[in-house]
Amino acid sequence: MQHPVILLIDNDDGAQSIYNALKAVTKATAKPDGNAPFYPVTHNLYIVPTPLNGNPKTMIEDCFDASVKNTKVDGKSFNPSSDALDGKTKYGKYVFAEQVVKKNQGNINFQGFKPLLERIDAVLIRHNNINIVSGALHAPS
Repeated sequence: MQHPVILLIDNDDGAQSIYNALKAVTKATAKPDGNAPFYPVTHNLYIVPTPLNGNPKTMIEDCFDASVKNTKVDGKSFNPSSDALDGKTKYGKYVFAEQVVKKNQGNINFQGFKPLLERIDAVLIRHNNINIVSGALHAPS
């Protein structure tokens, strides 16, 4: 319980079932809408949605510049949707991670991840403050 467990989620249609479960578990009066930087669930469990940044839906790949997302692999374009992916003209998230991000990590500008990392940092600060107040923070063994 000393360390937080952070579930990073895309802030899209798939998040709705998570927000419904979060409302039920926390007995909140309103369902989370994905605008908060994070949602405490219980004890050391937190949900961190991708920042909306003025958009109705976002996913982790939105943290990358358009130039990265527009990278062609074997003449194919990136399609982050897992629904009906046409493998002849499109590639998915796995290929994006392995063939675009991993292979070009030294040349990619990761500044778009700053808002997301700030959310994770906010969870760490909150959790640390709770541990300090409760006296649960112990020196490393």
